[in-house]
Amino acid sequence: MISRAQRQFESGDYQLVVRSLSPAKKLTGDEATALICSLAFLGQHFEAVDYWKAYQESLTAIQQGRCRFALGVAFTRVSKLKVGRQFFRDNLRESKKVRALSAYAFQGAGFYLYFIGRFNEAHSFAKKASLAALKLKDNYVRFLAIDLLGHSEVQLGRRGEGLRLMKQAAKLALTYGNKNFAAAFDVASLIYEAEAGARPLTIERELRESLKDLSVQDSYTSGNLLLELARQLTLRGRWSEAKELLSTASSAIYNYSNRRQEFVLQVRLAELSFCQGEHFLTEHFIQAAKRCLNVVADKAFEVRLLGLEMKYLTEVNRKVPRALVDRLLDFSENHGSHINEQILYRQKLISSAKTSRQDDPLHQLFLKNLRNSDLAASEALELGYLGLWQRFKGLSSGAKYFVVLPDQQSFVLVTPSGNYLSEQSLSRQQLRILQSLQTGEKTKEELLREVWGYEYDPARHDSLMHSNVAKLRKAIEPVSHWIVTGEDGWAISSEVKWLLPKLSRISKAKPEVDSPGISLRDDNFTQVEDLNFRQIAALNELEKLGMWSISQYKSRFKVSTMTAFRDLTGLLESHLLVKTGRARATRYHLAQSKTQQLGSKL
Repeated sequence: MISRAQRQFESGDYQLVVRSLSPAKKLTGDEATALICSLAFLGQHFEAVDYWKAYQESLTAIQQGRCRFALGVAFTRVSKLKVGRQFFRDNLRESKKVRALSAYAFQGAGFYLYFIGRFNEAHSFAKKASLAALKLKDNYVRFLAIDLLGHSEVQLGRRGEGLRLMKQAAKLALTYGNKNFAAAFDVASLIYEAEAGARPLTIERELRESLKDLSVQDSYTSGNLLLELARQLTLRGRWSEAKELLSTASSAIYNYSNRRQEFVLQVRLAELSFCQGEHFLTEHFIQAAKRCLNVVADKAFEVRLLGLEMKYLTEVNRKVPRALVDRLLDFSENHGSHINEQILYRQKLISSAKTSRQDDPLHQLFLKNLRNSDLAASEALELGYLGLWQRFKGLSSGAKYFVVLPDQQSFVLVTPSGNYLSEQSLSRQQLRILQSLQTGEKTKEELLREVWGYEYDPARHDSLMHSNVAKLRKAIEPVSHWIVTGEDGWAISSEVKWLLPKLSRISKAKPEVDSPGISLRDDNFTQVEDLNFRQIAALNELEKLGMWSISQYKSRFKVSTMTAFRDLTGLLESHLLVKTGRARATRYHLAQSKTQQLGSKL
């Protein structure tokens, strides 16, 4: 019959075990086993060893095997590999005498082999552990073994099968009452999905929710979550947020003393610094990551670092040492993961990579970039990957850009602190102001002539021009300071690269007193410059059509019902259209009083 202490441990409530048993003067075998294993999994390794030394002789062979397994995992996780390996070896040796130890022995060996990057061998031992646990009716080791099988499958390029196994392990752990392990298995699956680019529009929220729901006892899993969340923010071009998150993660990671996570932290900081154009810091963090590596056990992780270093040297136009490439290919053959294989394939260092569109959509996006960078950039933008969008567009890291997108309304701001997709749209006139200023500083006279085609009259035009520039500044927040006010006009910051469509020519307007067209004193000056390209085209086409309906507008401009309604309502509120009918019979006609005024302007 299972004891209360053992039940508490196997359900993952390590803190409760420690609080209830640590002060005890004398522990039973089950209590000592539960306490030693709980301390080990909480990262209190040396305290766990003290209890192990005090109680080892009084424990049964099975109890000793469980303790050696927990201690081996704990020391291996903090890269005390020699100590961890010895605990696992002792279990394998003893399992030959006591068959009931085989499940723990195989699981420990599989865990260690996975940790040092020997995924095929880890997979083999995980299968043995699962079978042994099934025969011994040990559900605790069984769900650990199935989870290890899943991890191994993912690393070997069989992501779909790996995730299925990990979800099976989580379900079994939950059935057995271990909510902490079930949550950890689910989080690991979520991180793998995030790495592959699954559900790009919602995955960040899913990671944050998992972090919020995670048990405070699981500092190892929370560290992994924070590191992947920072990677997602980096892919999305949110540099400042990623840096702040890594600062938070570093405290937890260093407190837990997990050298592997310390390594990944340095890699994330190197990637982030590179994206921000801080090349000195990029090299610093690459070197810091190298110092975290164990040259014997961390070959799989060194593969990642060598790949990052090669990418960095290539993109800053520095020669990649042949020795670096040779070492990368040598380690990749025996210690590389499927992600590493895909990167090598994209860099044309190997001829093939195992993947499927469903298993790894992010890899497919990178492949698309090799074939057609414009299409890949467009897709990256739709998926929210503003960091990748910048790379696919060939925009330099660390530079400032203002990029107007093909619809000539949306724009992207690229800054060292992060990239931003506009929430507002540029009006036609706001775009023309930027296009004019792109050729150099403009006086009020020059800007008015180039953008609106009128001769400047201070009394009539000053307030309206200042109003339009103010609206433009508001539209491009948070970089409104990129528009600079001069002594007698405006300019745009020379530190920014303005990627705008060319300015189309405006025919010179007739003198306003003689012109039947729109007057700049008229409110229509503001109305017209605020129209989008569809609304302008719709007004022009009304001469032939006579009227618009919502369905006609949708069909003509390939927009949604809501967009059609919004466009036509805007024209209605500007008194440029009048409405007749109701519900489906609603029609929009050109307001007769505006027809002549707008004709020459549109």
